[in-house]
Amino acid sequence: LIDQVLLCNYFCIKDPENLGRFYRAVIEEKIMQERLERESRWTDAIAVGSKGFVEKFKQDLGIKARNRNVKITGPNQNSYQLEEDKILFLPSKS
Repeated sequence: LIDQVLLCNYFCIKDPENLGRFYRAVIEEKIMQERLERESRWTDAIAVGSKGFVEKFKQDLGIKARNRNVKITGPNQNSYQLEEDKILFLPSKS
């Protein structure tokens, strides 16, 4: 889940309806440049945005969020993410 208002502000997009076009253009550019690396701030989180946005989402999850942490992130340390729950997998006994 992404805080679209914060994302629009971050990229100076005035009309949120233009966010989809901007996103597609960025993806196409990365594909053309063969820059397909995974960015953990997006893929290791279940919510990304302002502190209030992420904390409200965590609160709305209730007990499902008990092992998830809110972490500050971003190139300027100006956004937050709710980390995915770390699950420990143990080898099965065969």
